[in-house]
Amino acid sequence: MKNFCYAGEALCTLWKRDPIFGKAVITQYTDQKSSPFADITFSEDEENTNESVPWQWLENHTKICQYSLDIKKCENTSCCSPKRFEEAAILLTENNGFLPPVIKGKDGHYLNPVHVLEYCDKVKISGYDAHCSSTRNNYIRLCCSICNAYFPTLSLVALHKKNQHPRRRG
Repeated sequence: MKNFCYAGEALCTLWKRDPIFGKAVITQYTDQKSSPFADITFSEDEENTNESVPWQWLENHTKICQYSLDIKKCENTSCCSPKRFEEAAILLTENNGFLPPVIKGKDGHYLNPVHVLEYCDKVKISGYDAHCSSTRNNYIRLCCSICNAYFPTLSLVALHKKNQHPRRRG
């Protein structure tokens, strides 16, 4: 846990040094014991059955990966406040509002996600966590067989299918 914390803090320090479109990057390491959703208020019309975070909100606003949770703002102003940095938002639309997955370059080094969006062929960008040795053998099983959405665990794939692709009853 200490190594993971150290790596997270080191990445935050590194990312803070690299402005996007001349704007400061704000990063914060979050201890795995605290909830990233603690200060989020969900609208009353979203179904919330036995879950602290409504599944539909997760589907619309997050990309859950093996070692990260990416959260984006949606276009609905009754749900999310307006975007502060329109230039960055325009760049992120290339990947549905999220940073792209971590990608290894030909030289074995990991690429800057902003540069990936700007300069790489979007068709050749690998899936989320495709580079992780822990998911390499099970990657296809960790993707929804209907829409190909990736999740880091089989239980999340099953929950996604249950909520997003319920079987039609005759």
